[in-house]
Amino acid sequence: MNKEKYLARIGYTGPLEVNLDTLAGLQQAHLFAVPFENLDIHGGPPLHLDPEGQYDKIVERNRGGICYELNGLFGWLLQALGFEVVFLSAQVHGADGKPGPPFDHMALQVTMDGEGYLVDVGFGDSYMQPLRIGSTEAHRQGKDVYQLRPEGEGVLLLRASDSSEVAASKARPVFLLSLQPRPLAAFEAMCRFHQSSPTSHFSRKIICSKAIPGGRISLSDHILITTEGSRRRTQRLATEADQARALKQHFGVVR
Repeated sequence: MNKEKYLARIGYTGPLEVNLDTLAGLQQAHLFAVPFENLDIHGGPPLHLDPEGQYDKIVERNRGGICYELNGLFGWLLQALGFEVVFLSAQVHGADGKPGPPFDHMALQVTMDGEGYLVDVGFGDSYMQPLRIGSTEAHRQGKDVYQLRPEGEGVLLLRASDSSEVAASKARPVFLLSLQPRPLAAFEAMCRFHQSSPTSHFSRKIICSKAIPGGRISLSDHILITTEGSRRRTQRLATEADQARALKQHFGVVR
């Protein structure tokens, strides 16, 4: 781990004291700099939960990754900077509102002054700032409102377009988070599943996406989608060469 090189990769030049402001700044910088992408699932080398391999891919080779890679490596950086970090398993809710399998998603819990914060740089279009796990307060971040609600022995992440939906219990479930700390190796089986199973949405199409000021830019197979505020633009990329140019131009990714 070369901390200075990792911080340069995400363009972070702020303070490094172990506090909430630093944590929030690091999370936001990471989301603006490092894309969520599954390109290696489509013709690349297998994904592994090896921190040194993740560092080489994301920092040295200027790539992105899926949640196990992005949050796995970001957790290592935070630990190297002095933060207390554990890995958490989440069950992602599908379009039918039902939760998926355990270990479907990896998130981070960072603990400071006895308070746990949910931190995530590997869930695509989602919250940009840490969320305090013990709080049920609704937080607007960008165009959406997020809330954590106790659910059994875990917490449920909810998302809504405004606070009135939260108050009326109309917020949409995003994922159900277990608060049981997990070793990195516990995510290995689901990491293999998402690479190889035809039922995994990662194996069905190419995805590359990252936050931009005021919105998001995403590549979904041969469609480039740019969202800025309420404005949404789409562009069809006719050839593999067009796709490769878009990956390099908008995400800094060369396969």
